[in-house]
Amino acid sequence: MPKCTLISRSSVPTGFMGMAGNKGGVGISFRFYETNICFINCHFASGDGQTQRRNEDYQTIESRMTFTDGPTYSLKDYIWYTPTTVGSFASNAQISPTSTRW
Repeated sequence: MPKCTLISRSSVPTGFMGMAGNKGGVGISFRFYETNICFINCHFASGDGQTQRRNEDYQTIESRMTFTDGPTYSLKDYIWYTPTTVGSFASNAQISPTSTRW
């Protein structure tokens, strides 16, 4: 019996004019034995003045990311945020049903 089944990938570009691949999200979903797992990674615009852009890009990724196999996920099921900037800190917690703001 294969350990990983129902493997599916997805990507959503949010870069230049919503088409360039320099910003956006990528995801992979699969079933590991009897557990469904989904990983999503996003690359957002940087800078203090880009909060609105990041929020818009998050909403775009959330609404457009779809997987062809397996269960349907919402990005809001569970989000584990890992800062990628030196000195950044953010607590990791399950997200509530309200909109996320970065």
